[in-house]
Amino acid sequence: MRMLLVGSALALSGCVTAQWATGLSVGSTGCYQEEMTVTRQPTFSSGSGYVWELECNGAHFVCNAVRDVHCSERRVAPKPAP
Repeated sequence: MRMLLVGSALALSGCVTAQWATGLSVGSTGCYQEEMTVTRQPTFSSGSGYVWELECNGAHFVCNAVRDVHCSERRVAPKPAP
């Protein structure tokens, strides 16, 4: 079902929204859509498909959609103390 949604979405030439990105990211992040904040709007690249970044419950995710949606948590190193 998700593959069909991604394929349909990729076929559209209109604007890709943050709501679209968070809706597709639910299964890959374990977060509810309402808990997500998109920190990098979806952009399209012919080699990577759609790519976006989001935060949820203190975690940062990098997501992409080509034929399916994949989100990977990116751990951010804490800033060193002065």
